[in-house]
Amino acid sequence: MTYIQTNPLLDGIEEALRRIASFKEHVRELYFDVLLSLHKCPGCGGRLRIIGPSQCVCQCGRALDPTIMFQRSRCCQAALQRKRSHYACSHCGHIEPSKFLFDERIYDSEYFRERMRQHREQRQRKRDVALQRLAESHSDEWHPDTLALQADFDGFLDEHIESVVSASPEAFIQDNVFSLEQYRRMITRMLNGNQEWFSSLPSITPNPRLDKVRRFITLIFMENDRQVCLEEYDDDILVRPYETYD
Repeated sequence: MTYIQTNPLLDGIEEALRRIASFKEHVRELYFDVLLSLHKCPGCGGRLRIIGPSQCVCQCGRALDPTIMFQRSRCCQAALQRKRSHYACSHCGHIEPSKFLFDERIYDSEYFRERMRQHREQRQRKRDVALQRLAESHSDEWHPDTLALQADFDGFLDEHIESVVSASPEAFIQDNVFSLEQYRRMITRMLNGNQEWFSSLPSITPNPRLDKVRRFITLIFMENDRQVCLEEYDDDILVRPYETYD
């Protein structure tokens, strides 16, 4: 009979992780209970309850962003403005951390809608250029209007940007909190000066669909910061380091 010897350090690790996650959630609830006890609903004076990243609701039904409503910048003591992924002083533009974020991040869904529109336009331009080149490479007897063009389809980028846009803020507050920096480090390490397919990037979380959305969000931010270049090929995306893109 064969006996499998387990590492005693790993015994009970799942229970330990569960307790840590539970403790973390209790700390988060206590943090917001104490913080929001200092502020009241500006409409009815009622108690506010946190429902998402820097999102509160009152029992009267009023929803608001507590960072914009109650917090002031340390540099100019001015109101804060919500940017794409952070808050900034409305007077000088200095980035200001929000007290009403525990370990979450904020997302501007309008930004992702705009990115989706830009990718659609870019894809259409590439298709038009390809058709034009194909037409010019044929003899005069060939008629471009007889070409059976592929019908519009939901591309890989459209599908995953729509997933991000349609997702509620609570979708990112799971048992493991989304760390964009963690994904950024993983992608940078995987590229290492080379190019990789999106599908070949490893998952960090056990939820495949959620991990795919998080990887895509990270790539959008990295492309915006000129760290990578993204190029769509059929049902996948080619990820290139920005400096190697020509």
